[in-house]
Amino acid sequence: MLVDKDEVILVEGLSKKSDQFLAGRTDTNKVVIIPFEERIKEGSYVKVKIERATSATLFGRFLEFVYPGGEKLALTA
Repeated sequence: MLVDKDEVILVEGLSKKSDQFLAGRTDTNKVVIIPFEERIKEGSYVKVKIERATSATLFGRFLEFVYPGGEKLALTA
């Protein structure tokens, strides 16, 4: 179970359902929704804490920015 775990996501943009949220994907292609923050831009890598989950979507909160040059990430297609 991923609830209460930290995950790194690639932010893809605004959520399809609300512009109050951002959507991103983990390196295992799971969709994660986080509250909108002006400083988080499309294409950013961020660390999030997963707080709840449905059958198709994870919901989390922003923890910090992750810089791929400074940390090894295994992103898969």
